[in-house]
Amino acid sequence: MISEEMVLYESKHFSIKVTMFIYSDLMLVTREDELGRCNVLQNPLYLRQLQLRDDHSEDLRFYLIHMTEQKCDCLLSLEANSLEQKLRVLHQ
Repeated sequence: MISEEMVLYESKHFSIKVTMFIYSDLMLVTREDELGRCNVLQNPLYLRQLQLRDDHSEDLRFYLIHMTEQKCDCLLSLEANSLEQKLRVLHQ
């Protein structure tokens, strides 16, 4: 398991700092409301159904795509704090 603090873009003009917890089979998107206490912002994201895509116009930004047999949906737009952090998340 790893945890990484990143920026989640909810729209072009609104972003929040989140902590991503990545386990062997799923990912949780959380927000720290109190020191050391995180609230889960959405249902767990199962890694087997996710695909990560780079945003080629922004070096540190990438997208989480939810893949099913019926459709593909962009779930999250995230920005890492560094290229090293982005690579850690992309290779999990």
